Amino acid sequence: MRKLPNHLAEWLALGYSKKMASAEFLAPPPAEFIRVYHFTSSQHGQAAVRLKRLKVARFGDANDPFELLALNRHDRAIRHLAAQLRDDYNDKKGLLCFTRNWASPLLWSHYGDRHKGVCLGFDVRRSLVSEIDYADKPLRRRLPDDPETSAIDDGLLDLLARTKSHHWKYEEELRLFIELASAVTVSPLFFRPFDEELMLREVILGHRCDLDLQTVRTGVGETVPNAVAFKARLAFRSFEVRLNGKTRPDVSNGSA
Repeated sequence: MRKLPNHLAEWLALGYSKKMASAEFLAPPPAEFIRVYHFTSSQHGQAAVRLKRLKVARFGDANDPFELLALNRHDRAIRHLAAQLRDDYNDKKGLLCFTRNWASPLLWSHYGDRHKGVCLGFDVRRSLVSEIDYADKPLRRRLPDDPETSAIDDGLLDLLARTKSHHWKYEEELRLFIELASAVTVSPLFFRPFDEELMLREVILGHRCDLDLQTVRTGVGETVPNAVAFKARLAFRSFEVRLNGKTRPDVSNGSA
């Protein structure tokens, strides 16, 4: 029988995928937290680590043009309502976008600057994270005869904020919604600081990333001592991304 990677059984017991890339060398977080990953450029990744904060994304700037427009908009009145809902929601809330794993070459290509960027692994309190509902068709909902945005219940708003086309399913996205009024503002941008509910645990350099790993490790150690840094490589036996064993972090102290 093939021996499981060091910690895979522990991750599997908590509901993670058997392809969890970090399970080979890292223990999972406590059950009340979930390990999630955020891809970005090396420049933005370094700034996030140094300043201990993530930039809050805006629905109006998202790649998916159907964000908050998951209603079946066959009627002109519904189209008008949907557009108003989107604008109102975008003015009040932003989001942090994560995925469940860092092994996908597509995610590195699309969001990690074509493998030249970095991926940041976080432990986020599970109660704060929302899963995406990937739908085959837009939602059909009965709306008031003379609909106004104020008449739309919070349940529908929440559903619209986490419903996307099935075409995006490969992202395995998880979202942390942010009230813009509570975010750190550096006009015109908004940020969510790291804290006990958003804890940096991994800094992964893409296989084409030209950052010096030792320099990154020094910076991470100075700002977030409980995080580890390492480099990724392309897998040899699959179309996936894996740990570059030559950069395997020392986690013998059990801090990560």
